[in-house]
Amino acid sequence: MCGIFPDPIDDANLAVKTVDISEIPADMLGLDIGPKSAELFANAVKSAKTVVWNGPMSVFENPVLAKGTIAVAKGFGRDRLLPLSVVETVPQR
Repeated sequence: MCGIFPDPIDDANLAVKTVDISEIPADMLGLDIGPKSAELFANAVKSAKTVVWNGPMSVFENPVLAKGTIAVAKGFGRDRLLPLSVVETVPQR
């Protein structure tokens, strides 16, 4: 999915369209994975023994753009999830 970037987090009415990655228009950005990619990733995690997920596959804070990430997360199944907390440290300046 791609969208025009003014503020994808706060704009709940963001206009999106689904295109192949090679067809993203120059005036738009890829802000979520589409249904084909979501299905590929969801199927991959179903059979995986271990997955380290480093974060969402979209601008997840906007529900319009969270569909791909949610579809992949559902591929794990509730009985296979183990919470993992990672703390990032930033040096003080």
